[in-house]
Amino acid sequence: MCKESNYVIGCGMVFELMPQTDGSWKEKVLHNFFNKGEEGMDPSGLVFDSAGNLYGVTSYSGVPDGGGTVYELSPTAGGDWSFAVIYYFATGNPQGNLVIDSRGNLYGTAGYAGTYLYGMAYELSPSVGGTWTEAVLHSFDQNQDGTDGACPCSSLIFDSAGNLYGTTVRGGIYDTGDGTVFELSPAAGGSWTETILHNFDCHTDGCAPNASLVFDASGNLHGTTTNGGAGSCPYGNGCGTVFELSPQTGGAWAETALHSFGAGAYGAIPFSNLILDSAGNLYGTTSKGGSSQDGTVFEITP
Repeated sequence: MCKESNYVIGCGMVFELMPQTDGSWKEKVLHNFFNKGEEGMDPSGLVFDSAGNLYGVTSYSGVPDGGGTVYELSPTAGGDWSFAVIYYFATGNPQGNLVIDSRGNLYGTAGYAGTYLYGMAYELSPSVGGTWTEAVLHSFDQNQDGTDGACPCSSLIFDSAGNLYGTTVRGGIYDTGDGTVFELSPAAGGSWTETILHNFDCHTDGCAPNASLVFDASGNLHGTTTNGGAGSCPYGNGCGTVFELSPQTGGAWAETALHSFGAGAYGAIPFSNLILDSAGNLYGTTSKGGSSQDGTVFEITP
């Protein structure tokens, strides 16, 4: 565990990098996490609101048997930043980045949370007085006729109509529970409706998607799976894939494995999110493989 007096094994931090006139960059630490009480440890990425405040999550907290937190960092006069925990999860471990809408509401996912403890998608809404109100948009239930996902670890993304999209590491219609891609659509009365867009099958198209999704200009979704696929893998049940989901007439989505990672120089087991350039090329990283077997940075070109 991390300790306040031991920075060799730390609890994480938030930092800023500022460009200098000579081309170098200067680091400024905005906050150090010490895992005290609800403060938490293991922070994920950050998101800005329109006022310049930063929001993020920690996967764990210092409360015994507790879950993670959502925190806010606000700039103060003099250049410092004020830290505050705005929501504490009694159970659940949020890991992905938050996303924010035009009204300042925050959206995220947490594993081992929700009604069935298979994870949930949630919304945090700011209230008068600085408090925040949580709403559970969907509780995942792996035992629900085998049709739902389980254990969401990734960030959510919005489309232009306000629907949310994400992945689950486990669950789905196959016996091995290889993960899903899901959509959450706002419904009348403030509720949200879940639709499973794809069920992964480790034997054919990959499994255990750990990263978030990205839209291309044509409305196709792209992502990675950490395992499965057609490549020969020395690390276990497949080395992972890059996939595309394309919307079809009638509301269905068609999945295509764009690349299967194997034991070669291209890397294996991608955990990270993909990014898309203006030409439609995809970029990402792998945690294993490559010339030193310590991972790669890759490009997928159409």
